[in-house]
Amino acid sequence: VRNATAVFVINLSCSDLLFCCFNLPLAASTFWNRAWTHGDVLCELFPLVRYGLLAVSLFTILAITINRYVMIVHPRIYPRIYRRKYLALMIAGSWMLSFGALIPTWSGVWGYFGLDIPIGSCSILKDANGNSPKEFLFIVAFALPCIFIVICYARIFYIVRKAAVQSHGGVDARKDSIRFMDSTSIGSGGQGTEPVENGQMVPETEINGNEEQDSDTYSVHETRAENYASQSNVNNNTSNASMLYRGRMTVRDKRLLKMILVIFSAFLICYLPITITKIFKEVTEIHGFNISGYLLIYMTTCINPIIYAVMSSEYRRAYWGLIMCHKQQNSA
Repeated sequence: VRNATAVFVINLSCSDLLFCCFNLPLAASTFWNRAWTHGDVLCELFPLVRYGLLAVSLFTILAITINRYVMIVHPRIYPRIYRRKYLALMIAGSWMLSFGALIPTWSGVWGYFGLDIPIGSCSILKDANGNSPKEFLFIVAFALPCIFIVICYARIFYIVRKAAVQSHGGVDARKDSIRFMDSTSIGSGGQGTEPVENGQMVPETEINGNEEQDSDTYSVHETRAENYASQSNVNNNTSNASMLYRGRMTVRDKRLLKMILVIFSAFLICYLPITITKIFKEVTEIHGFNISGYLLIYMTTCINPIIYAVMSSEYRRAYWGLIMCHKQQNSA
């Protein structure tokens, strides 16, 4: 794993995989039989895992967005925040917070997990006192993360736009970055100061004309900043960011930011209908809306790999390598 974003994407993929392996078969069986037939224990585990994994996914998307925000808006503090030990704490925290918030419901103190007869599926029900944590979970594990994500993206676009205007399209900034890096003599033994591709900047037309080359193309100042980070004993740094310029993004950064934004938009579209039905009971009387909400949440676990493949050449190569490996093993 090369950077923090990859760690978060792996965590998001694990959450989707667990949902597919546990919740999807039980949900398919319930739809097929038109009744819950799997006993009380699974009836309690089913909503616990579903709500918990929902929160893990959204907190992970929030973590990726904050990661991009810090990298672009505060690049100098990025290496200090996204070290490997801190990444482990962030991942563990997303799981502990998501499932820890459901412990009172699991123990029956604040609502309980059981069969919701009107909808024919297991969910969070009100306890004997009429209390339910659904509104609280909606605010803490859905609404607030979504608001923070929107704020981060708005701030990122503002800073990037401002930096682009100030640098007149980025040309002057690139030239200044080359002079700055040459004057600081980054590297050891003189090798770190060798310019990329014999000191020639990759032409913008060449970058735009070759999509596959985009994902592997770095600007001079970004490449040297990475060398500086690795050769300055920043052993636990997981940054691929430039630590020099606020608001600067490479073509690769822009494409990654767009991909995360699409993932968040797809998540929001898929989970918002079912979330509304869980909070406002009168909406469940609209059977078409209720059914479409369930279908969307089951689709969201399968749509992320498609987004990865469509928007990232790196993921396309990884998928192709995985497929080719299986083909070679089968032929052997």
